[in-house]
Amino acid sequence: MTTPVDFTGDMRDAVARSSTEVRKMRSEDGELNIYKPIHGEKYDAGLPFFHAPGALTSREIAAYRVDEILGFGRIPPTARTSGVIGPDGRPSGPGMIQQFVESTKSRQVDAYPRVQQQQVGVLDYIIGSMDRHPGNYRTVDRGGHLDIVAIDHGRSFPLARDPLEIEIDSDFVAAHKGQQLESEVLDAVHNADTDRLRAALGDAGLHPNAIDGALARLEKIRELGHIPADVKVLPP
Repeated sequence: MTTPVDFTGDMRDAVARSSTEVRKMRSEDGELNIYKPIHGEKYDAGLPFFHAPGALTSREIAAYRVDEILGFGRIPPTARTSGVIGPDGRPSGPGMIQQFVESTKSRQVDAYPRVQQQQVGVLDYIIGSMDRHPGNYRTVDRGGHLDIVAIDHGRSFPLARDPLEIEIDSDFVAAHKGQQLESEVLDAVHNADTDRLRAALGDAGLHPNAIDGALARLEKIRELGHIPADVKVLPP
């Protein structure tokens, strides 16, 4: 990444309200990226997350890896970066880099294909999302249908004594809890390699308790064939 790019439209206002530093950058190959430096991370006192420099970056990367292993394609490719390359050729500092996707504001949950609704619901349940408000998913209009782009996963993978008793903040979970999953979604859940997932989450830097929690919630969906009907969902 070498060149800063201004946010436009509704994203300009959304980024201004963000609790952590968010930058849009162009890389040498011309691609646009979202960059969240570790030095710009802010922590949520009182919420059940592991607090240490780089923890938000780790959770962003971990969420992408869950999505990648499930094969949903709802989260843009996300990785760790050494930072923006300055005029002196040196990087500005480590953090998260995510592929920027041209998109528009979020729509009502039922505006998207049912399979995609369930994919995001399953993803949010597994990662224990506590921040899937309308500002944290975007829309790509494909002409014949709308695609969901899920973003901003710093408030995911909470620590808990009982991983099935955590509170989820996601309209997608609320809309599909207790409902039988479409075969395409359920097959993805059953086909996910849990050993690979555990290794990927560990490599992302997650706390072991958060990894155990995500895997326990994945197993619960496998057992039931749906997101638990009694999952605790925060009110909108």
